[in-house]
Amino acid sequence: MNLLERWPRAPRPATGPGSAVRRAWRAVAVSAAAALAWGCAAERPNVLIVTWDTTRADRLGPYGYPNANTPTLDRLAAEGIVFEQARSPAPLTMVSHSTIFTGTYPTVHGVRDNGLFVLADENLTLAEILAAEGYRTGAGVGSFVLDRRWGIGQGFEVYDDRLQEDGRTFEHGFFDERPARTTVRRWLQWLRGGAALPDTELAPKSARQGAPFFGWLHFWEPHHPHVPPHPWREQLAHDLYQAEIATADAALGELIAALEEDGLLERRILVLTADHGEGLGEHGESTHSFLCHDATLHVPLIVRLPDGEHGGTRVSQPVGTVDVLPTVLELLGIDAPDRIQGRSLRAAWSGDGDGLPARPYYAEALSPRTSHGFGELRMWLEDGLKYVHGPRSELYRIDDDPRELRDLLAADPSAGDAARERLSRFLRSAAPVSSGADASGLDEETRQRLAALGYVASRGDVAVRDELREDGAPPQDRVELINQWSRLRQLVSSGHYPSAVVLARRLLSEYPDDSFFATQLVLALAGSGDVDAALTELEGLEPSARTGPSLFALAPLLARSGEIEVAIDVVERTLEVAPSGSGYLLLARLHLASEAEDAPSESERALRAALELEPRDVSVMLELAALLARSGQSSDAEPLFTRALELAPLASRTHYNYGVFLAEAGRLEAASERLRHAVSLRPQSCAYHRALLEVDARSFSLVDLTSDLARMEAECEDPAALEEARRFVLEEEFLELDVDGDPTAGGGG
Repeated sequence: MNLLERWPRAPRPATGPGSAVRRAWRAVAVSAAAALAWGCAAERPNVLIVTWDTTRADRLGPYGYPNANTPTLDRLAAEGIVFEQARSPAPLTMVSHSTIFTGTYPTVHGVRDNGLFVLADENLTLAEILAAEGYRTGAGVGSFVLDRRWGIGQGFEVYDDRLQEDGRTFEHGFFDERPARTTVRRWLQWLRGGAALPDTELAPKSARQGAPFFGWLHFWEPHHPHVPPHPWREQLAHDLYQAEIATADAALGELIAALEEDGLLERRILVLTADHGEGLGEHGESTHSFLCHDATLHVPLIVRLPDGEHGGTRVSQPVGTVDVLPTVLELLGIDAPDRIQGRSLRAAWSGDGDGLPARPYYAEALSPRTSHGFGELRMWLEDGLKYVHGPRSELYRIDDDPRELRDLLAADPSAGDAARERLSRFLRSAAPVSSGADASGLDEETRQRLAALGYVASRGDVAVRDELREDGAPPQDRVELINQWSRLRQLVSSGHYPSAVVLARRLLSEYPDDSFFATQLVLALAGSGDVDAALTELEGLEPSARTGPSLFALAPLLARSGEIEVAIDVVERTLEVAPSGSGYLLLARLHLASEAEDAPSESERALRAALELEPRDVSVMLELAALLARSGQSSDAEPLFTRALELAPLASRTHYNYGVFLAEAGRLEAASERLRHAVSLRPQSCAYHRALLEVDARSFSLVDLTSDLARMEAECEDPAALEEARRFVLEEEFLELDVDGDPTAGGGG
């Protein structure tokens, strides 16, 4: 049997500039304070920050939402300090996280939109500060929006942004996100030292033994589209957003249980917050990124101290996620850098002095301009008065009007003028750390992956000027168009093709020249089975950078409908104007699926083109290695396997695929080692267990075969796979042993 025929697809690696793992922290004057919050430096607690994506504070149990299904958060709130009025600086993932980890607003750290800006190396992050103080640093994120190429991985010795553990599949397209439970499991592998980790420039491994850790975990749930797993999708089918919150809470519960089991729960500071909220239809906004209302800016913030000190405290003063970094540093007795704009919140619970003084907070929504070419919004919150400046400004008193339903600007123009002046002074005082953070020249590979997540829509203006502007269409007037754009994309990606056809045709009647709507119509027609109509609509479309993601997604639908040659032609023509690694990978798979005589050579050519564009792409490496191995070119295949292992030591597929290759080469001891590593990284994979059993059998190892079958029975939940594995073991002839334990028959292979 040829195990190579069973290989699944492999994950894509992290690549790109901006990661400060390449360098040690730059001799910045950050020293320990004379008196530490908890004894000497060696006794400093561990620090763990968990960020949930797209999470409204008012949909959580600790913030009063009934039937919230958040038992872990409820416990955390009982043991920690709950900040009731915390706000994000922007309703966008990368912008908000850059503020959390630098303690500065977007006006200073320079990240203003997802995918269009990089967190420049001149910024100083919490991970860099703590690494310089002797902390081990490890992060795991759940979405491509936080890929290391955007610079957010600065200071982390391990930054796990490898999202596709099971690999991208030809059938299902490209989805750059992963479940929170997977993120937790892989991060715990790092924390417990259960996976081979590369040495870093931050500190040699020997120097990190016994050191405290700083960890960051990002949960993509409950970001749209909402596809919660069992049992939440059944129990909360009426509210899938709430079901994904429950999913994230369950993953957090598994994380805390693991820390308790390891004896680490009481020796660490835990901060739980979110990058932003979700509109859920309020003010006409279904998702986020366009408006500056509290539906998308009001986020949870809970701080649990070691031993649950000050547990149950609730703080009502307005605060911001810009305050997270200085708060953590004060708790550790570490001086904060001079340039930070946040402040430590310790006075809110410590009882020292006069408590936490009031101060204003800033937020912005520039994506309407940078991604779509409309106007922009900037927010100033002070003394309960919230001013939003833009082409159509607004003013709310949130203490009396928390849903922001009564715009007071016309009734109280003097209050608006005063807030406008203070906001203007704040913008004039902002000094960005770098002018080189613009990443608007995206490669097509990156643009397509962001487009698949709903970002970087098109025709914006990334030339940000930090001044009050009133030009452009009011985002409030364009939010419904963005809602429809997002809904159409979701309908197509979730397979609701008939509804997508109806919506696409309606939008095209209003915007007949919009190429995005046109390509979505073609996708929806092909997905619903009307291939002839899809091909007719396709004739009027010219491939472009903007339509590339949709045309690449169209190709598998055409192939499944028997139009594989048309699919190949679509991809080849699109690659001419929008070359990308993922596009060439798709082309390689289409050639193989065509079963043409020259399919292997054409597939190899496409894979090598993909690797030239993306030289660190593990997915392409493993696919090319498998192709070469199947064609008998093992000497060319093995360097690709080993390189993939270097680039992705925490990805189970790299170990599995290399193990299968070694098994086929008859190098059974090395194969067993790789497969055991794969099983340890992903114990629920029945295929990994099954491959290991076959290597046990070929090695004539009854002890290993018996123990590995028992482990598979404990960890594999597929009854059919278990039954096949038992049958395989029972049928092995070599199990008839002589008294010396030697095999009496040479079967088993």
